[in-house]
Amino acid sequence: MGRSFDPRQAAAEAQLDRIDDRRVDGPPDDSGSADEIDLTDGMHIEQADADLTSAAALGLTTDEILLELDPPGDAELIDCAEAFAEAYNARDLDSLLELLREDSEMPGLGNDIDNLPEAVEDLWERRPSTVLTRGDLDGRVLAVMWELGDGSAWWRVATVHFDDCSDGTIGVVEFSDDPGILEEVSTVSPDVDLDEGSRWEEWTDGAVDEA
Repeated sequence: MGRSFDPRQAAAEAQLDRIDDRRVDGPPDDSGSADEIDLTDGMHIEQADADLTSAAALGLTTDEILLELDPPGDAELIDCAEAFAEAYNARDLDSLLELLREDSEMPGLGNDIDNLPEAVEDLWERRPSTVLTRGDLDGRVLAVMWELGDGSAWWRVATVHFDDCSDGTIGVVEFSDDPGILEEVSTVSPDVDLDEGSRWEEWTDGAVDEA
C-alpha cells in the first residue's frame, strides 16, 4: 500500500478528452438556458449561451453527455465490491480469487493475481482484525479497511477501489493508504463485536454508527 489513487480524476479527464474530440463548429446555443448538468463525480457543466462546453456546442444532447460521463454499470460495481468485502471479512481466499480474472491487477497488494494469495494471507496474518466496510467517495462506491487499534476503537487504514467490473468479476482492485482519501471518504465503522464474515449490508442498514 502507498500509491495514491484518484479514480474520479482519471475518469473525468478521459471522458472530457473524448468529448473535446467530438466538438463541432457551430453557433452557440441561444436558448438562454443556464441550467446545470450534474456530471456526478463532483463535476458540473453549465449550459450558458456562449459556453463552448454546452450540449449544443459539443454536438451532443444532454442525455449523451450524461451517458458518456456516467456510463451504466454502477450496480455491477456495487455487487462486486460487496462480494469482495464479504469474502475478505470471511477470510475466504477461494471466493476472493473467484471474483478476479487471469489478467486482473491489484496495485498496492501483490500487483497481480499470481501474487495475490500470498499477499492476502500475509495481510490476514499480520493484521488479523482488519475488516472491510462500504464507503462512498463523491458518489463512487469503494471499500474501507478498518483495523481494531486498542481493543475498542476502529481505525481507517486503507481504501479499496474497484474498476473494470463485468460478469461478476473485477479487473482492477487497488489498495491505497492515501490520507486525503481516508479522511474524505464517507463510511461507517464496524461494530466492536463484529464477527468475521458479517455481511456488508449490516453496515448500511443502521447496524453501526457513522464515523
